[in-house]
Amino acid sequence: MNRPYLMLPTFCAVIVLCASGFNALARPYSDAETKATFIRMVQPVYPLEARRSRKEGTGVFRLYVDERGKVTDVAVLKSTGDKALDFEGVRALQQWLARKGIRREVDVPLHFTLQGAPAGDNGMGKDGLGIMKSHDR
Repeated sequence: MNRPYLMLPTFCAVIVLCASGFNALARPYSDAETKATFIRMVQPVYPLEARRSRKEGTGVFRLYVDERGKVTDVAVLKSTGDKALDFEGVRALQQWLARKGIRREVDVPLHFTLQGAPAGDNGMGKDGLGIMKSHDR
């Protein structure tokens, strides 16, 4: 007796179990592990509009790294709370390069904070020319 209708639930259960196992590959790395794993770490640029409106935020991004060390995709796990900051975080992280090895997923936190700027400062500097200070990056 051939019962193909019994194969479908079994097949679906295998896919669900395999898919859930892929999340076990991702884990947050310590700062030391991140620096040891990645040989190019492009820092995000603080978007001008976000600086002007004094937006800050912290997000968590998942990097999908292939065997050659290339970041093939970046997913936003926890938003910074601002689309411009998230977009800039993804743009910068897509340029990271890891050491060659196995396929892996790395969770990376990004912090966008304005430091050293007095309250009421629009992020454009005292002269208003918009010269970005290094601590704003």
